[in-house]
Amino acid sequence: MPRAASTTGKLKVVIQPRDIRIFELLYDFRLLTADSIAQLAGPVEEKVARDQYRFRGGREAIIKRLKLLSRAEYINCIKKPGQKYIYTLAKKAADVLAQQQGIPIEELNKCLDLQRRSERYFEHALMVSEFHTMLALAVAQRPGLKLLNWLNASEQLDTYVSIPPEMLTETVRPWKAQDQVNLKLPISPDAVFGLEDEEGKFYFMFEADRATMSNKRFLQKMTAYYYFWKLGQHSDWSAKNRINPDGEAIKHYRVITYTTSAKRQENLVNTTLQAMPAGEELEMFWFTNQEMVDPEKPEIILKQIFSIARGDELDQMYSILE
Repeated sequence: MPRAASTTGKLKVVIQPRDIRIFELLYDFRLLTADSIAQLAGPVEEKVARDQYRFRGGREAIIKRLKLLSRAEYINCIKKPGQKYIYTLAKKAADVLAQQQGIPIEELNKCLDLQRRSERYFEHALMVSEFHTMLALAVAQRPGLKLLNWLNASEQLDTYVSIPPEMLTETVRPWKAQDQVNLKLPISPDAVFGLEDEEGKFYFMFEADRATMSNKRFLQKMTAYYYFWKLGQHSDWSAKNRINPDGEAIKHYRVITYTTSAKRQENLVNTTLQAMPAGEELEMFWFTNQEMVDPEKPEIILKQIFSIARGDELDQMYSILE
């Protein structure tokens, strides 16, 4: 792979293959702490599906390199009170990825937009990245398990579900305006991903909840996901967006909500129970929270730390691999 030279003032940086790996990580995950980059990019004994992210060099060497790339303005380093250093892609690194990896500029611009968004948006993106990082690391440690497409939120993924009036429940009916034939609710996941093991493929809509959304708005989101599946409107959408890397439509999906605390989780579970008609209990809506995980122990994300919005078993905990 050709190397690109850069000079920033008196600082000269020769872009190496390992730097490209760092840039790819920041493109895939949007924003990462130094420790997360070191874990994702560091050497691992096992050969796993995502080994394109791995190269030689220990944690200290990687952190030193991050500082150099930041000084050379390839990546941004952000420090917020009470948080670790957070790195994001800068324009110079985006240009390298466009030129050497062929990533479309419009996709790279979504990473650069992080610098221009609100504080609330930034914190939300950090929560999405936290879950994504733990999941990627946990999967890398589990032989036979693969993380399929992780697709971050985008206008391309955004769609809506159209619900005919005869299917509206008492909870949902008041949301329809009188001039509407069908009720339309938006579908706008924070991410979509799949897992594959020897038993098959499983697909997930992902929502990061920072406890800033009202119960009504959250109920509308969960209701939209329910009818999106119930009416089969997810099939064409999933094929169009290649949710399945093979391009085939997916048959089922689960919705994972990752929230801030056990108390908030309980509230959201009870709210979600209203999204489905009475008596219809599905293993569709899964919940966990930041109190249940530890970024230093990513393998926890695959353990029995999830509850399901199902009236008879609210205290039962499950693994997303079940």
